[in-house]
Amino acid sequence: MEFRFPFRFGVYEVNNKLNQHRYIGSAGGRTIRQRLMDHIRHLRRNTHCNAYLQAAFNLYGEDSFEFKPLLYCDKDQVLLYEQAMIDGLKPEYNLCPTAGNSTGYKHTLASKIKMSELKRGVYAGSNHPRSKLNEDDVRQIKRFLKSGLGNTAIAHMFDVNNRTVSNIRQGISWKHVE
Repeated sequence: MEFRFPFRFGVYEVNNKLNQHRYIGSAGGRTIRQRLMDHIRHLRRNTHCNAYLQAAFNLYGEDSFEFKPLLYCDKDQVLLYEQAMIDGLKPEYNLCPTAGNSTGYKHTLASKIKMSELKRGVYAGSNHPRSKLNEDDVRQIKRFLKSGLGNTAIAHMFDVNNRTVSNIRQGISWKHVE
């Protein structure tokens, strides 16, 4: 999908052409083009933070959606216009009734339980669903670090980001592993 409009700030919509449901967003820190590219990238990867929009995208397909700017404005006015559009158009895919924040969003019971468990450390270390490492890997990484091997070399060995090794080195992550 290619976007042919200026690099400017303003309010945009993601519209489902089949049922006319829409998402209204604003771009004040990034341009409309950049924000829409972010949306399409996350939707294609099935990682969009808006579960309703993601489910519709998965169900109807990319060709059923139209991504377009609604208006251009100064950076400091985007939230004002976004709120006016949300109030007037009542977009079905917007999770929050207020532009620029998450006030009014209701977490599901499953989300509340998961957030609670994250705070208690239930998903620490290899119990985290996206962990690439286990405790034995981290012990080995710590041995390599003590021997003087660099972060980049270790990161390549374990197929992780340099930042992951750096966080282990600094004791930011995997603190519970000796």
